[in-house]
Amino acid sequence: MVNGSDSSEKIKRTNTTPITIFFPKKHHNDDAQNHRSSSPLDEPTEIEEPQHGDTEIGTSSHLSKEPILDRLTDFDVISLPRDPGLRRNLTDFHINDRDIIRRDYVRRGPCQPRDHKFPKTKRNFVVVWFDKFKPWLEYSKEKDAAFCFVCYLFKSESISGGEAFVNGGFRTWSKTDAFNKHVGNHMSAHNNAMKNFDVFNKQKSSIMCCFENYTKEAKNDYRIRLEAAINALRFITLQGLASRGHDESDESLNQGNFLELRKTFAKRDSNVARALFDKKVPGNCTLIAPGIQK
Repeated sequence: MVNGSDSSEKIKRTNTTPITIFFPKKHHNDDAQNHRSSSPLDEPTEIEEPQHGDTEIGTSSHLSKEPILDRLTDFDVISLPRDPGLRRNLTDFHINDRDIIRRDYVRRGPCQPRDHKFPKTKRNFVVVWFDKFKPWLEYSKEKDAAFCFVCYLFKSESISGGEAFVNGGFRTWSKTDAFNKHVGNHMSAHNNAMKNFDVFNKQKSSIMCCFENYTKEAKNDYRIRLEAAINALRFITLQGLASRGHDESDESLNQGNFLELRKTFAKRDSNVARALFDKKVPGNCTLIAPGIQK
């Protein structure tokens, strides 16, 4: 009996799976093993350098691009190059500075050096082209190439076409039909840029220009109305209250939390009362519409 039990135990033991197979095999690499066993406090960790083509935050290639997105000063705007061959792409500038750049270049107009002695090989740039394509054609002395003034400033990135007159410039003077091809049909990238150019020139349609025409008092009153609306909505939101009232008419005894809070602010400050309830307040600038509250 004893021998039988011993043999059965031996059979069971030989059929059991060794526990070591559930663990990954250790590589006999002394350098790697020493690196894993060392404490991170013992030696500084080496940062692996990115491979060619990789771009990581903190690398020199990334840092070199950051100054391009810095906000422009007044001196930077004045110092923008006149020559189209020396200009950076508009997308390289901070998005809030692009309209400032557009406005300055529109004020200057396209670069058309009529007195320049154009270098001549077999063909060369002809001055009369400035008159034929006056609204948009400009010339770079630096690159001896033609550029499109309008496409540089207002060409949409989502519309393809016209890149030859923006990136690098056009200098194949024997192919004069390229100017007409650049203009293209009414749906071309150039003509869409011309539409954007015309809209930009209509200063009356610009919100920024309209706001600049306001007096300082009107600007201050608008800021007071805006702050009153924000403060009222902040209180209502924190308290979990409804903004709108059942009856918001002038005859209502309870116009709702939002409008009633504005009345409370007005009672505490005469300047707020004047900005909110003066008869001179424009009807489209009261900031009490349901859409404004939402």
